[in-house]
Amino acid sequence: ITNTIAIIIQSGTSEILRRHYTGLGDQQREFLALSIVIQLVFLMGLFQIIASVFKLGRITQFASRSVIIGYMAAAALTIVITQL
Repeated sequence: ITNTIAIIIQSGTSEILRRHYTGLGDQQREFLALSIVIQLVFLMGLFQIIASVFKLGRITQFASRSVIIGYMAAAALTIVITQL
């Protein structure tokens, strides 16, 4: 699942840069991409801390195998669409 999350983060970051920041130079784009990823990682960590404080890990017991497979299939579809 970690690889899937990394692919989704990369896809989302590149889409944000493509749509909203087209006129930037290479160095500015790299700095902005790094800033976006750092902010996203910070938010993910914050959500994980909040989830652990409220013991929300029990909710994962209700995610069936088909949901997990759907999640991974969506990540694969994201890769295919991005490559096209």
